[in-house]
Formats: sequence, C-alpha cells, structure tokens
Amino acid sequence: VLAVDIAAGTGASNSVISIGNRKTSEKVAEFASPYITPHDLAKTAVALAKWFNNGFLIWDAGGHGRIFGNCVIDAGYRKIYYRQNEQSLSRKVSDVPGYFFTKDNKRTTIGEYREALDSGKFINRSYQALRECLEYVYVRSNSSIEHSKCANTIDPTGARDNHGDRVIADALLYKAMKMFSVVEEEQIEVPENCFLARRQFALAKAAEETYW
Repeated sequence: VLAVDIAAGTGASNSVISIGNRKTSEKVAEFASPYITPHDLAKTAVALAKWFNNGFLIWDAGGHGRIFGNCVIDAGYRKIYYRQNEQSLSRKVSDVPGYFFTKDNKRTTIGEYREALDSGKFINRSYQALRECLEYVYVRSNSSIEHSKCANTIDPTGARDNHGDRVIADALLYKAMKMFSVVEEEQIEVPENCFLARRQFALAKAAEETYW
C-alpha cells in the first residue's frame, strides 16, 4: 500500500510517499522531497506502486492532489482509492479518485493512526515521521487537529518549513491498510516433475545428509 501527501514542489514543504506492508502492518519505505512537482511525484508514485507488487495507491486529493490525481489517471494506473461515503453503513464507492480531507474525517483519520501507533497495530520505524507526530495539536476553538508549525523543526530533506507531511501520508497509509483483510495464502500444490519439486527434494536430501 502506498499513501501520498502532495506539496507544490517549491521547497517550502515536503511531498511524501509512505509505503507499507499490509500483511505485517508496518511501514517499509518512505520518500520525502520538497522540490518534486506534483506531476513528477505522480510518475514516481506510479513507478513505486508497480515496483511494490502493483500496490494500492491512496493520496490526499485536496489542493495539489488534484494535479497529482490527474497524472495518475493519465498514466493508466487504476489500483487506487476512490472516494467513499464514510457516513453511511454501505460506504458506497464513487468514481472520484483520491481521499478528500474534511475537518471531521481528518480528526478521525489522525486519531485512528495515533491509536494504531500506541497499540502496536501499525509499526513505523521512521524517526522523522514519528517526530513529526509530536508537532500536531488539538485546537479546542474549532475542534480540529492541526500542525503547530514549529519554527525550530530541522528536516534533512531541506524543506524550509515543516507541516507534518509525513504524518498525513502515514495516517492515510494506515487507513488504506485497514481496508484489506489479511487472508492466509493458499498452499500451492507443486507438480512432481517441475523444477520447484526437484529443488525442494534436493534441498531436503542435502539437509538430511548434513544432519546425519
């Protein structure tokens, strides 16, 4: 699963791609750059999605996400998140690509991500990503979750400002990973005469000889 938060590419804030293994519920890779345009970011995301076993792709469709989404569609990649009615039990899926944040669903999405980190349901080994989590605050005046825009944040990518972009990508990553139920892989029946069967036999015999 791949989740993307898109910036303008002018150096002010990062565009981020977070990649996770839905079977182990862990983040396995991260890309962050403040200088990549939404067009090039879309090409990079599609290439990574294909490389990571044709991964499921979700992104923040607001703002520059519209440009990103159009490029993904133009590239012909269709293993993507389509907007759902999250207020209904049926969660009817539309034909509108990308995830659109509102004040309410942003609070829910980040809240669920926070709980997943705390409970171990989601494993994130990125130091930068975890540090950015500390920069989000609950704003009582409008009951929203916002980035504190800490002026002293140091980011190795060179972004002039830090807006918690990794947190948004990681929260979307966990949201998408929850959509899939992990099913045990079926045991593949290996024909006796194929290469795999001969190889397994040879390895078993070698192990037996080594044991004795």
